[in-house]
Amino acid sequence: MSDSPLVPRGSDEGAIVPRDSVQGRAASSTSLVVESADGALQATLRFVRRYRFRVEFSLEVFNAGDEQLLATIYARTKNGHEVPVEPVAVWIGARTEAYVTLALGELGAFSTQTLVVRLQGPNVHRRLEAAVPPLRGPLWAIGGAAVASLLFVLFAHARVHIETIVFPTVANAGTQVTLQYQTRNASQVSWELDDATQHRIDGGVLKDRSGSMQVRLPNATQAQQYIVTLHAQGLLGADQARATVAALANPTPQPQQQLSIRSISVDDANPGDGGRVTVRYETNATSGVVRLIDAQGIVWSSAPLSPEGVTTLPLPFFAQQKELQAQVVAVRGKEKTQAGVGVVVRPGPSAEASSAPIIGPGTPVVVIASTFARAGGTIDVAIDRHLDELQISLVDSRGRTIVAQNVSGEIGIVHIHVPQGVRGPVGVIATYTIGKSQASIIRRIPIVR
Repeated sequence: MSDSPLVPRGSDEGAIVPRDSVQGRAASSTSLVVESADGALQATLRFVRRYRFRVEFSLEVFNAGDEQLLATIYARTKNGHEVPVEPVAVWIGARTEAYVTLALGELGAFSTQTLVVRLQGPNVHRRLEAAVPPLRGPLWAIGGAAVASLLFVLFAHARVHIETIVFPTVANAGTQVTLQYQTRNASQVSWELDDATQHRIDGGVLKDRSGSMQVRLPNATQAQQYIVTLHAQGLLGADQARATVAALANPTPQPQQQLSIRSISVDDANPGDGGRVTVRYETNATSGVVRLIDAQGIVWSSAPLSPEGVTTLPLPFFAQQKELQAQVVAVRGKEKTQAGVGVVVRPGPSAEASSAPIIGPGTPVVVIASTFARAGGTIDVAIDRHLDELQISLVDSRGRTIVAQNVSGEIGIVHIHVPQGVRGPVGVIATYTIGKSQASIIRRIPIVR
């Protein structure tokens, strides 16, 4: 042991506190020598100097034992509290010499009575204390306090601080939200957006120290929570602030059903000559056509798709059995599909046509006189009697109408104009009404050059 008197302190085993024999306070240095079964421990804590607003102490430890020791450093204030002092804790290895410089700031030293070092190990529990020498003269105290006050004021006004961060608490996923912020004394401001698992989603350095910016939230199919963090850095430290937002899930888009014709049927699959065919169907199409078509691809009758799913098509007079197909062509955007059901037209008038004079090849009313035509030319149709309703149409091989002309009330030769650019054969459909009977005459006319 040193030749300084030993005074126990608290419950620490072997506390070493030298006392000044004149003033009765802790001396400015302490030495400790302990002999143990596995070696020796020697430790010294002493005041070194005051230098540039610092009070420096020296800790010297010689650990000759086989176990490492932990040295923890505290400052005991004048009101009896113990405050940790950097570096707070030092590990000293077995059979090792350690030399550590401990420093208190001038403000810390002004309120500190003694510096305390605890040495702890498997079989060692010791404490050393060294008193902090008082300032030399009242001027030092006044000057130190003035400098400390000035430094405190300067630091309070110059420290980096995030004064404002405003971020919505609720928003829709996949949308942009506004982040508003205001900082003080910052040389650089950055931000980052993280999810609830601290995974970074976005971020970067902001050009302005205060202002606003747009932050886009990710798309999500379920509610998510996101955290936006603002970092401010400057000459005198750094600051950060956080805000959270609950992102409401985007509505799940419903997949569009595939275009389809779910059903198709006809009321009478064996109608009479000159009668009508009623076609019933179910489809999710937005447009299309219902038509009667033969095996050669000639369309004998057609009408647009009906939203009600029912379309009635008139039959021409064939004067013989004729096999047709009632066909539904469904269209939605670029999608197209079709389905059909067979129809066999039996010779002889239908029930609808029997209530009026028979209109057919034996009693010609309208005759398509032309046997061919040219694009830009005409097709001649002969009418031998007055008809209240007569419409003549030109259709292409797909049943699409090229020209439709109402010639009701005319008698004689009617010229139907063929537009320029028409290629391939066209179908000429003359549909007319006599009394309660309606008939159609269809003829395929080739287009020549």
